[in-house]
Amino acid sequence: MKELLRDFLDFYRNSMLIGFFRKRGKSLVVPHLVYCMERILENNPDKKEIRVLDLGTGEGHLLRVINEVAKISGFSKKLKLFGFDFDEEMLDSASKQNNIVAEFVRIDLRYDTLAEYYDSFDIVVAVNVMHEVYSAYIGEDNPEYPSEKIGFGKKKIFELINEIGKTLTKNGSFILYDGLAPKMDIQGKNISFKIINSILEHYFDQIIEDFSLWPMKYSFDKKKKIYTMKYRDFSWFILTMKYLNTKLWPFESRQTYQYFSKAEFAEAFDKAGLIRESVAYVSNDLGLWKSMVKLVSKDLDFPPKSILIVASKSYIPSEYDYFAAN
Repeated sequence: MKELLRDFLDFYRNSMLIGFFRKRGKSLVVPHLVYCMERILENNPDKKEIRVLDLGTGEGHLLRVINEVAKISGFSKKLKLFGFDFDEEMLDSASKQNNIVAEFVRIDLRYDTLAEYYDSFDIVVAVNVMHEVYSAYIGEDNPEYPSEKIGFGKKKIFELINEIGKTLTKNGSFILYDGLAPKMDIQGKNISFKIINSILEHYFDQIIEDFSLWPMKYSFDKKKKIYTMKYRDFSWFILTMKYLNTKLWPFESRQTYQYFSKAEFAEAFDKAGLIRESVAYVSNDLGLWKSMVKLVSKDLDFPPKSILIVASKSYIPSEYDYFAAN
């Protein structure tokens, strides 16, 4: 009976991990989490606990993955998990999961301060969270492109990253995975393209009309079958089109995934006093985009999609760091 139970638990854990890793973008945070946890224990083997916070935890899916990975890696007994979210129903669902022990706290990152948690966490993870906060600041049904609100939203994200930095312990790390905006100087340029998938062509107008943050405009050359629109609007369209007719569409059509460019992320982390140790740019849907849309403009390419940043308050060498070890 014990062997049967163990086999079932192994199957459950593996199925859960595989399910998460199918999400090819966000799953990239897991190896970095393991690296950060191992590095903490290497440099402080007597440390009693590793405190990990998942910002925007939802129903705690990432925390459960972290918990299982920690079991595999052998340091689950030292792990203390926290999940912050503004949605009480999701937090209630997360707290009822019987396969994880974590402290769940209702916090709205738009309004609530994190001062109570300064110097509290060894690792903070924010996976696809910041763009939701940013979109909330912009709001829906703006009659035109809301430049002032966008500037305000960016200012608040700068402040939020600074707050997150303050929640880290002396050698703490912040792992962020979220949308990456194109360079500012090309966002207002026009891009021309053809839609080469008949289903997407059929739904194009609906996709554009459903976006609720600001009105998107485009022109269409019927003879050449070429669409032309602002690059910033094209970026939203190409990143979001895959969610149409899914349960996520009501949410995706009311927010924008991209907010900071590479330079803006660098500035925000620098101002927060965080050393960027690892930065990766991810476009895991590029094959899908190319199968549905053909670019006509020669000077513009498909936009970036996501960015992964691992940053720390101070650089902590690992056993693999030859120069630090010698």
